[in-house]
Amino acid sequence: MKRTALAALLVPLAADASFNAAPCHTFGCHFEMIGIFLGLLGGVPISGVIFVILHLANCNPERSKTKQLFLGGFLGIVTFELSAAAAAYVATAMQTTIDHNQYYPLAALLAVFILCAYLSVRYARSDP
Repeated sequence: MKRTALAALLVPLAADASFNAAPCHTFGCHFEMIGIFLGLLGGVPISGVIFVILHLANCNPERSKTKQLFLGGFLGIVTFELSAAAAAYVATAMQTTIDHNQYYPLAALLAVFILCAYLSVRYARSDP
């Protein structure tokens, strides 16, 4: 039981530590690390929940809350994968390694995520 709890704590830490350490330095390797590995560990569900909350909190009263709930969840999943693709591209194009442009992929991920969140809220607030 203790080993399982320890593994549950260490897996996200290992993913964070290896964020820029894809072994082959190609888009595919970086996307597997960022988009799939980190996405399954929590990125996709957390992103979906964030977008559901954004859509429900900023929903135009004339729009259906049920449709906004599902649309927010779907857009959250799509947004995380778009953000992961942007981070993988930046990691590949800028040859990021530990101590060399290390945080550029994370900045790209956040920039795309925030842009998509802004556009999503603008849509939710708009008139139907």
